Amino acid sequence: MKNKRGLNKHYGQKHLRAFCVLRSFFFLCIFCIVSIVNANDFGIIIDQTVSYGGIEENSIEYSGKIIPRYQALLGDRGELYISAGFECEYIYENWRFIPELLRTELSFQFDKADLTAGRMYYSDPLGFIASGLFDGARLTILSDFGSFSVGAWYTGFLYKERINIVMTQDDLASFITELDFNNFYSTYFAPKRLIAAFDFEHLDLDSLQSRLAAIAQFDLTGNLNSQYIAIKLTKAVGLVSIDMGACAEFILDGKEFGFAWAGVFGIQAFLGKSGLLFSGRFSGANFNDSPVSAFLPITTIAMGEILDAKLSGISCITAEYSYMLSRTLTASAGSTYFILSDNETFLGYPVTEDNTGYFLGPEFSARIIWSPFSDLNINLKGGVFLPSLGNAAPDAGIKWRIELNVIFGL
Repeated sequence: MKNKRGLNKHYGQKHLRAFCVLRSFFFLCIFCIVSIVNANDFGIIIDQTVSYGGIEENSIEYSGKIIPRYQALLGDRGELYISAGFECEYIYENWRFIPELLRTELSFQFDKADLTAGRMYYSDPLGFIASGLFDGARLTILSDFGSFSVGAWYTGFLYKERINIVMTQDDLASFITELDFNNFYSTYFAPKRLIAAFDFEHLDLDSLQSRLAAIAQFDLTGNLNSQYIAIKLTKAVGLVSIDMGACAEFILDGKEFGFAWAGVFGIQAFLGKSGLLFSGRFSGANFNDSPVSAFLPITTIAMGEILDAKLSGISCITAEYSYMLSRTLTASAGSTYFILSDNETFLGYPVTEDNTGYFLGPEFSARIIWSPFSDLNINLKGGVFLPSLGNAAPDAGIKWRIELNVIFGL
């Protein structure tokens, strides 16, 4: 797995210089534009997380982030938003420093259109194809029938663990390589992909709400290209909301063509101070000597709280209950059961060749969120994954983690 070399004094000095340069550049950009804007707003978010857990060997992990942000109005129709992240992380018994340029975008609002360019957030209708920060531009046109948008983005300038693209073995090898400031270009950036998307959204509180997207992904350094057609329908019936969605994927790996699918279904009920969620996410299997293959998303989105499984060769069923104890305190508990679509695709847990079952096992998790003030959020959560309650890897170790996260905004 990741390189466990400790950071010596030389690395520490390089990290400090990089931090100073990025910090100076961030505030220089703000200083240069303050004099030409009508209104501006500064802020800092402090995000601290400490966790303890593991599978066979437990370990402590820590992440401390400082996120300065700047927001300004440009005339009557424009807006500028700049944010950066400076993270100090203790993981695998090593310290490391990670600088990032986060959401940084320039947007303009017209009578029936919005134009945004820069580093922006995008998510597909289903939330597991492509989701996160992307560099590019997006145009949205508003109409009485709904909103239409078209966008194009590039991923090669993003931090690899921020965008989390692992579609090929080369992507995986790059992802698990430890960040090295002596080899910054080869160890920091995400795989080079070009992503284009067309989205349609129709929102009507009195009828069925629908979202449709056509997404294309082009590999600029390899031969794996993929296209997706996704749809999501939402229907509100009293205090109950019903979601249904499906995605068809077309994969071109070199000269080989493949087809894959994935789908979601969910029911959410709101009962006074409590809420109940039941959902399922499903993906197809990889069949040998067949064009039908396992679903392959662009970005890796974890389907569980404890088990970091993406929706590829795996399906999961979730039940969750939440209750608002007070105006500032909310508690929730849930469970997710993971089912393998095949015995080849999922590599996120030690499944041996001797086990041919498809039931991977359940995880149980609980969370308490306390927000005594609008700018303070304290999140305590924990959970456990039990492969012994399945037949795919019944002898594998139990994975568990408890985590405390504190977010403070100024």
